[in-house]
Amino acid sequence: MLFVPSQRSKEMSQDDDSQLAVTFLPPVQGDNIPIVPTMEIYAMPISTAPDPTRPCSKTRAAEKDREMEQERMFFNRSRRLMVEKLRTIQMVLNALHNIKSRDLRSRVPLSVETVKVLFKDVAEKPFQRTVKDVHHSSNDTVNSSDKVPVSGLTSKTAIPARKASTMGRTEGLVSTTPTFQWRKHRQNIMHPKKELRVETWEDLVTMSSPSHGHRHSILPSMVSNPLGRWVGQHRHGDTQKLPLWQTVGVANEDKVTRPTPSTKNKNGTSRKHPDPEATLKSLVQNFTRVKKKLAREVHSDLERLLRYTDLKSGAENIVGKGDKEVNLLLQQLARFSLEDAKSIPNAKEKLCLLVMSMPASQLLTIPAQQALKYVLEEILWASSDCLPQWLNHRKIPMILQETSV
Repeated sequence: MLFVPSQRSKEMSQDDDSQLAVTFLPPVQGDNIPIVPTMEIYAMPISTAPDPTRPCSKTRAAEKDREMEQERMFFNRSRRLMVEKLRTIQMVLNALHNIKSRDLRSRVPLSVETVKVLFKDVAEKPFQRTVKDVHHSSNDTVNSSDKVPVSGLTSKTAIPARKASTMGRTEGLVSTTPTFQWRKHRQNIMHPKKELRVETWEDLVTMSSPSHGHRHSILPSMVSNPLGRWVGQHRHGDTQKLPLWQTVGVANEDKVTRPTPSTKNKNGTSRKHPDPEATLKSLVQNFTRVKKKLAREVHSDLERLLRYTDLKSGAENIVGKGDKEVNLLLQQLARFSLEDAKSIPNAKEKLCLLVMSMPASQLLTIPAQQALKYVLEEILWASSDCLPQWLNHRKIPMILQETSV
């Protein structure tokens, strides 16, 4: 329908500024007025017509580019964390092989330079041929190129024999011991040293102190001085407090503990006797722990291969199978796929020493804590509480969640 103003309304609008009235009239057949609007926006199909509620093409392209940039940044971050984790695992395993057992006797952590040296690659073992059934030659065998005339040689040592003396007597065997050592040995035999031995502590307390300068003096004059005694006690600190890596040799979970509750008798004296329920509970827990440990040792080879396979599949799920750097790190870690706590002597103590010696800036990273947690739990089969305790000893927080590996 068309909106046609009436003649009266036109006159009213011309006379004064009153409100305009509109009258609705039906169209006439003789009028050539189109009923349907002819605007271009309404003539276009609905699929191609611009929707005012939809963003324009430039805005959609910008949002798509922003999403792609965020995905790219997330992928690069995940890849960087995975590469750092694999590299740190390799460095930690190298350090466990490079640390000597005598290094555990140290009462102070290792230096930063020493840690850097320990992180280097382990020298591969030289190629060894399999042992074959061969006949071993004796010491008398002489190479064909080294043949010498047999005359004048002994049958065993191939050293020219001493000729008989013209006086009819042969020279005896000459001692190979130097003259000085022989004289010293003879003097010790002829004049043995008088050692002052003390059998009990009472003899040590009751015995009189020898004079100053005596060779068998047990209590020197310096110790008698109170100041010297105090300096001697505090020179090396508290000798009773051992470093942390020397106290983790025996794991707490390997100890079988039984509760010993105490009760009082009628007389008031305390009497210890085992609690049946607590004893049964502890025995069940210890049996379950030992059962799991033995089962894990039986299937250790399968678990080692599965452990490396899981690590490889996890890396490939993040970066794919065509990453050269990740594939190289996985190839280098394949040589440690059969390592465990038994193949590395004192592995737990060495790892504790390494954690105590690593720089704090390195321990505060996610890849470093992930690598240490992986080596400690998956390779050394240690408790998951060890790493937080070691980091807490150095006042370093554990930034990993419980679900992260």
